[in-house]
Amino acid sequence: MLRRSALPLSLVALLAACGSTNPFMEIPEIDEEVVDTTDPETSNSLFNFDASSGLVMNDVEYDSINNKLVIYNIPFDGPDGIYDQERTQNGVPVYGSRQTGTTGQVKHYAVYISTDDLEGTAVGDAQWNPDGYGNAGANIRRTTYNLPGGVGEYVYLGTYAGVRQKDELGGLHTVTGDARLVLDVLDPEGDGTVIGAIAGVVTNRQRTTGDGTSRHPLPALYLHEVAFDVDTGAFTEGGASTRDPEGEVRDTGTYEGIIAGAEGEGMGSHVLIDGPSEVQLVTYEVLNWTADVDVPVIDPATGVQAVDPVSGDPVFETVTQTGTSSGLNEDNREAVENTVTVGETVGYLAADRFGIPANATITSEDQEEIFTADGNAREIGVIVTEREPDS
Repeated sequence: MLRRSALPLSLVALLAACGSTNPFMEIPEIDEEVVDTTDPETSNSLFNFDASSGLVMNDVEYDSINNKLVIYNIPFDGPDGIYDQERTQNGVPVYGSRQTGTTGQVKHYAVYISTDDLEGTAVGDAQWNPDGYGNAGANIRRTTYNLPGGVGEYVYLGTYAGVRQKDELGGLHTVTGDARLVLDVLDPEGDGTVIGAIAGVVTNRQRTTGDGTSRHPLPALYLHEVAFDVDTGAFTEGGASTRDPEGEVRDTGTYEGIIAGAEGEGMGSHVLIDGPSEVQLVTYEVLNWTADVDVPVIDPATGVQAVDPVSGDPVFETVTQTGTSSGLNEDNREAVENTVTVGETVGYLAADRFGIPANATITSEDQEEIFTADGNAREIGVIVTEREPDS
């Protein structure tokens, strides 16, 4: 839903004609005035807002009575911007935008998590956009703020939820994970000043398609150490990254957030990362075999198998043969690449034993290869945590 704006009649008519096909394929360039480009951020409500990158959500309301979200400033998600809960993923409710024959032409999905002190929402569109990732946004907001008292170092545990968009294939994955943030309130500097520090990690990053179909898990998301403002409890420009199977940097981005609660009981943030759309380590079996095999002896004079002059039996000789069979080969490599591209788990590739002599001595070893799909993915999410008791 767009706040303080309206679609031109010609664009509405065009969208109505698109039906269930990809609406972006025929839509002309959209007037920039359609989307409000005013940064909506306040000290208690942080938005990941950048209209030039399609990060345009500028407000969100949760209707707890009807369990609905109302999201503002997102193009083509319906005139009322209402999102209904469609399913739950690892305890996180997933909401979908309403669609009719002439409204809500682009399907959007949103995730929402909350505690007594914090609310976090992330949203994104689920269709391919020729301009890149499409529209999205994230918001983290709090009710009150004060620093926690006590030992000075604290652990916060909670949930991560986000949406992941691809720039070439389209589609959207909802991502959930387990969040762990650490806070050091009393962090002295060399000049005698005292600042605070925050860091964290998101593990168990599971993802599904819009309809809930599981896809290959994603690597841990590391939130690098960042200072926070003691007066406001806000932290900005923290670095975020993931690693590929070889330990090299895969995704990079930033996170920012706020401490929340009358006694610092909560901490939340929004996160934005991008990198290769798909990376998967594929494990496959390689068999090396050796066998003594009886093969016919060919009579050079006749060109046919020789015959023993005494017994009249065909003549054979024993030779040693060797061979290799691989679970990853030219016959299935393209299929593996296609599986990785759509985010499905390849699974273990066992070698084919067909054709190996029964008396062969076989050695088996596992080998690995990293497959990286074309294109990139952008993931925008939110973290909501609660402080663990001192121990």
